[in-house]
Amino acid sequence: MTTESYFEHLCRHLKDFSPQEQADILAEIRSHIESGEEDAAGGNDPAGRRAALIHELGSPDQMGKGFRRVYRPSRWIDCLLAVIPAYVIFSLVQYLVVVFGTKSAPDIMDHTFRVNILVVALVVAVAVWRRSELLLLFWVPQATGMVTSFLVRQGITGQIRAGWAPGHIFWLVVLCALLVWLGILLWQNRRDWLLLVFVAAPLLTLVANLVSGLAYAHTGLDTLPYPDWWIQGQLAMRGVSLAGLALFFLAGQRDLRWSGLIARAAISSTSGILYFPALPWIGVLWGLYGAGHLLVWGLDLYRGRDWRSSTHIQA
Repeated sequence: MTTESYFEHLCRHLKDFSPQEQADILAEIRSHIESGEEDAAGGNDPAGRRAALIHELGSPDQMGKGFRRVYRPSRWIDCLLAVIPAYVIFSLVQYLVVVFGTKSAPDIMDHTFRVNILVVALVVAVAVWRRSELLLLFWVPQATGMVTSFLVRQGITGQIRAGWAPGHIFWLVVLCALLVWLGILLWQNRRDWLLLVFVAAPLLTLVANLVSGLAYAHTGLDTLPYPDWWIQGQLAMRGVSLAGLALFFLAGQRDLRWSGLIARAAISSTSGILYFPALPWIGVLWGLYGAGHLLVWGLDLYRGRDWRSSTHIQA
């Protein structure tokens, strides 16, 4: 691949950057290649040195992903595509289903699921089109959790036990595809603990909710013992959770992004603990969920400082 061909392919992966930012990035890479071409240690053939330098840089696709991950040029758009569906559209859909649809709780959940998963599919399609890895890291786990909850609910209500309908098989295939996609995303980001926690958090929340719900179902209680002050604080809790998500998407500093995740984990843990006051061990489970976030954050901080210290000593 020639230098100009490399830059041409790279520009296609930098379309989210402003023209000035694209020019600065290309000028920096071109300067790196030109300085390397003048280095005699790379061999006597200038064309060979140029090819080796381009190989060291990586493919244009890899380079573009790296720049987008570091600079996140469209972070506001990504944030809106995460926040609006999760906190506005989903709530509106549930309200409309309750007001204009059936009054049966299982039917409300099923109708809400079908509309919400369609919304998620549209957002994921936009994320793929925009090459937004962070948006995929948010919505693929969410979709996985939604489909899993739907299938578990179908099994609990006996619809699956009565026979596997084509619809159940379809959603099972969708779930398998989402799990494969999720595994690929986790593997691609296996060295970034911040992103690993961001992806794993919805899945851990799903597991904790399923365990808590099944345990509660065996208590024989007819209604959940909601504290009045907790019900009144739901809006504030959702506000903190929304702010945490926005901070994760918009902040440039890594510690601030961790703070957004910790805030969301604290809200989930608090809700889980207060939701089941009659079952103390569930409170411990949700407490471990929140403590796990803090533990990984601390380990990430320690690893970052240790890396910076070793780099400084070597320098």
